[in-house]
Amino acid sequence: MIDSAYAVVDFTFDNGVSRQLSYSLDMERSEWESADFENKVGTVTLAGELKLGAPVNCVATIDLSTLAGVGFFEAAVSDTHFQETEDETLEQDNERRLSLIQKKYDTGLSHEEERELQDLQIKIADQAHQRFPLPFDFLEEIEKELDLE
Repeated sequence: MIDSAYAVVDFTFDNGVSRQLSYSLDMERSEWESADFENKVGTVTLAGELKLGAPVNCVATIDLSTLAGVGFFEAAVSDTHFQETEDETLEQDNERRLSLIQKKYDTGLSHEEERELQDLQIKIADQAHQRFPLPFDFLEEIEKELDLE
């Protein structure tokens, strides 16, 4: 069902358990051209952002004749999460980290470089975790529904 700027979609897992999710549509990323709603023919791709602990993009392609389809989630990247200077610093840190990794295998690292690489590895991993936290709460709910505990 499509209700104004929102979509309500039933996601069914391999064991038959389904979960109904509602998310706001991104009209620019959604695809309507091949859909004939009046005659229930064609497909529609509904794309938008959903909050599962962290924001994720939800994309579902639905056959209008059967109302069945496929969908998936992907990490949502919003401009508001990033500041340009932080991105530049992170990019420089990652470039340095990669050059140290290459040097480690080419010629070896000094003791100071080993410490620097270790610090950079931790810093990059921390940044990734802050920007893209794993949705453990949502995964625990799914596990309970699927009896996977």
